[in-house]
Amino acid sequence: MVLGIGTCDIIKSRGYMNKSEFVEICLWKSPRPKKYYLDNSEESIINISKKALLTNSEETKISLLTSLNGVSIAVASSILTMIYPEKYGVIDIRAWQILHLYGEVKEKPQGKGFDSQDWLNYLIILRKYAIDFNIKVRDIEVILFFSHKKVQTGRLYN
Repeated sequence: MVLGIGTCDIIKSRGYMNKSEFVEICLWKSPRPKKYYLDNSEESIINISKKALLTNSEETKISLLTSLNGVSIAVASSILTMIYPEKYGVIDIRAWQILHLYGEVKEKPQGKGFDSQDWLNYLIILRKYAIDFNIKVRDIEVILFFSHKKVQTGRLYN
């Protein structure tokens, strides 16, 4: 995990992220938009993360988190994954491409340009395998990530 031991439990029990926690998770997934992450106010991060962590709607969670400056679908999925690894996995080019290779997803073979529907479909797949193997959703995502590294030929990004 990116945050210190127990930090994600604190976020869970508190029900929101502060700015430093938010920025740390975002930088772990994608450091390039750092300026945009920092443009978010502490108040907006707290308010939006509180709403996102409170709702039961996956669509609302992802919509709220991606409303923060610099937060893509992949970064929003990272935020949820760090806080709730039992329920979420990071949507990632490698994991998506391996799912595509084995016919689990039919669209976006390059694993780029994810939208909220892609993320919802991805979650369904990951959660199914997590139940089948009785492990965390995050563990399924990590297995997919490293499986892709074993079969990858050529460059990851063209």
